[in-house]
Amino acid sequence: MHHIEEWEELRELASAIKSHALSHLGEYLEQFEAQAKANSVHVHWAADAGEHNRTVLSIPRDHSARSLIKSKSMLTEETRMRPFLVENGIDLVETDLGERIQQLDDEDPSQIVFPAVHKLRGDVAEVFARRSVLMSL
Repeated sequence: MHHIEEWEELRELASAIKSHALSHLGEYLEQFEAQAKANSVHVHWAADAGEHNRTVLSIPRDHSARSLIKSKSMLTEETRMRPFLVENGIDLVETDLGERIQQLDDEDPSQIVFPAVHKLRGDVAEVFARRSVLMSL
């Protein structure tokens, strides 16, 4: 087994980096926005979860879209974006398999890295079997 002799120094350095990043977060976010715009990315700002969700909802509505494909994101879990969009008539499809399993089972992810970690193979098979019947109706 390998030991890192300077682990305490590395822990202190990581803590200092985190502290620096958080104390300069505004500057880093503005720098990110400038570089994103330079690469033709549109950046939206939101003050809270409600504003975030309304902004996201406005995008498919502005394009007369009724569905949205979503990738895994802790932010969308924290803002409860999925139920908000569904309640507002937007069909949402998860691209992450674990997130999709949980979505098909009408459950929230159990955790961010492995959203369906608590489900056994048989549980997943049952979800797919039940939902494929419902999807074919």
